[in-house]
Order: sequence, then C-alpha cells, then structure tokens
Amino acid sequence: MRKISFIFLLIFTLQACELADVNKADVVSIDKQKLLKMVNDLRKKGCNCGADYMPRVDALEWDDELERAATAHSIDMNENSYFSHTSLDGSSFADRINGTAYEGHAGGENIAVGYITEEEVFNGWKNSEGHCKNMMNANFTDIAVGRSGNYWTMNFGIK
Repeated sequence: MRKISFIFLLIFTLQACELADVNKADVVSIDKQKLLKMVNDLRKKGCNCGADYMPRVDALEWDDELERAATAHSIDMNENSYFSHTSLDGSSFADRINGTAYEGHAGGENIAVGYITEEEVFNGWKNSEGHCKNMMNANFTDIAVGRSGNYWTMNFGIK
C-alpha cells in the first residue's frame, strides 16, 4: 500500500510541476522608467497623431495596479495565442483594470505584438493614429505597461 501511495504522490507531484511550468508566463522585464519618459517627453512636446496635431499635455504617472492589469492581459494573449483588446472570456480593458485595486477609472489601452525593445513598441504606438491619441489624451493621468513574450499592453487610467 505504501508503494502505491508513493507512486501516486510522485506522479501527482510531477504533474503539478509540469502544470506550473506550462502555466508559467514568459513575463519579460521592461524598463518602466524608459517607457514612462518616452511617453511623457512626447506629451511635453505635443505631436501629430495621423493628420491631427495633439497639443502638449501633462505628464502621466506610473501605476502598479494598471501594470498588473496590463501584464495579465499580455500573459493571456501570449499563452493563448491571440491578439485583441477583448480577452477570450469576453472581458474588456475596463473589466481588467476594474478587477484590480486601481483607485481611478479605466481610460484606454494600447496593445502590440512582435516588438523586442521599449523603443520599438513606443515608436509603433506613436506611429499609429489611435494609439498615439491614447498616449496624448489629456484626460489620462496614469499609465503602465506589461509584457509577456513579445505581447505588450499599455493601460491608461484617470484619477
């Protein structure tokens, strides 16, 4: 009986380790200060987003709760091989942000895939009219970015 219990325990332990490895996200560390500086430098100068000139606006502050929501969405997209603002369970960026302890209101979301560096993803968003307008939105007060593999999510909030 002990031998059977030991084998069962060993198999269960091995399966748990495999599941932990499979479910472990490939979360990539990002340079938060670099991203925040690039966005705030853009906001300080003003810029063209497509055909529209966006005047200078106040700087954003990094928020750890927005980062949690952004990272979770990047992990979900990476692990489930999809690319969308709507999660597979139907939740929106606002649902994901509201699911954290963020003390403000959900403002917006930029997503990207395939970029390797902070500069590349920032330039991709800057050169996309809608994403650029999110970065220049004067109503937004907070920002955070999360990454898993080459999936990136930028969340904006309003306090």
